[in-house]
Amino acid sequence: MGESPIEHAPSVRLENGNQCIPQHYLVYKQTRETVEQLIPEVECSENYPIFVDQDAGGIFIQVGVIGPDNYRSKGWGNKIAYGRKWRVEPELPTLEIIQTVFLAIKKSREHEIRERFRLKVGCHTSTPFNNHHNFSQIARNSEYFILGDSPIDEGEITNVLRNCLQQVEYAGANFQLWNMEMRYKGQWLVDIFMELPNGCDLPELETGEITLLLTQLDANTLLFALMDQLLAMSNDHVDQIFSYAGFRRFSRTVGLNKIARMSVILRQQGNLNSDQEFLQAFERANEATDRTRIPRLHPGPLAERRFKELNEFAPLQGMLPK
Repeated sequence: MGESPIEHAPSVRLENGNQCIPQHYLVYKQTRETVEQLIPEVECSENYPIFVDQDAGGIFIQVGVIGPDNYRSKGWGNKIAYGRKWRVEPELPTLEIIQTVFLAIKKSREHEIRERFRLKVGCHTSTPFNNHHNFSQIARNSEYFILGDSPIDEGEITNVLRNCLQQVEYAGANFQLWNMEMRYKGQWLVDIFMELPNGCDLPELETGEITLLLTQLDANTLLFALMDQLLAMSNDHVDQIFSYAGFRRFSRTVGLNKIARMSVILRQQGNLNSDQEFLQAFERANEATDRTRIPRLHPGPLAERRFKELNEFAPLQGMLPK
C-alpha cells in the first residue's frame, strides 16, 4: 500500500537470486492508512510508542515518551508525554518513513537525556543541557554566558574535575573520576566510573564506565564531553535495537560491503536498457516529486535575503524557490 512501480519499471535480480523493483523506480501516494500499516512492523522500545495521525497540515508521526516526570520528585509513577510532529508528505518513499521513525525515536530519547542530566548549583539542581532554555534571552545577554580565560593550576586540575563530577547526577547515576592521563598531541584520556541505581532504565549504562577524550582540562569541557558521550551511547543503543520487519538495519552487525554491493546492483544503468517509454516516465515521475518539495518564498526580508544568497551561486541547477 502507498507505493506502485513506474510504468515499464524493470525488475532486478539480486545476488541471492531474489527479484525486486528498486525503490527509486516506484512512485508513492502515502495516506494515514498506509503509514499506519508500516508502524506495527517497527520494533524499538515500549517506552517510546509510535503514533500516526492527521490534521489540517497533513499526515504526521509522533513519538510518545513513557516514564517518570523529569521535573517531579520520585514516587509519582509513570506518565506519557508526546514529542514534536514529524510530517509525512504523500510522496515520501516508504524507506524514508521508516527512517523518520528511527530519527524521531533518537531525538525523543535525546530530549529525555538532556532533561535527566542534573547539575547541582548550590542547594538547588538544574538541567543545563535541556531544550527549554529561552534562546532569545540568552542571546540578548550573551556577554554573561561566554567564559573568559581562567587558567587552572595543574596541581588542582584533578580536584577540579573530580568535584565537577560530584555535582552531576544522571538518571539516578553518579560519576567518579577514575583515571586521567595525557595522550597524543596534548589530548587527555579521562576514565569515569558510574554508580548506577537499582533498576536503571537506560541499558546503555550497564557497563558502568565511560571514557572521554578531552582537548583541554576544565570543568566546562568535561561536562560537554560527558553529555556528548551519553548522547552517543543512546544513539548506539537505538541503532542496535531498532528493527523493521524483524531486521535491525542500523545494527553494527550488518555487513556494509553487502549493503554497498546491493546498492550497486540496484542502481546499474544497465537496468534501464533501452526502454524509452520507461525512461520518459521515470524522468516525469522524478520531476513531479521534486516539484512538490519546492518551498515558496513570500515577500519580505527573508525572501530578499534567500534570493540574494542564491544569486551568488548562479548559474544554479535544480528548481529555484517559487
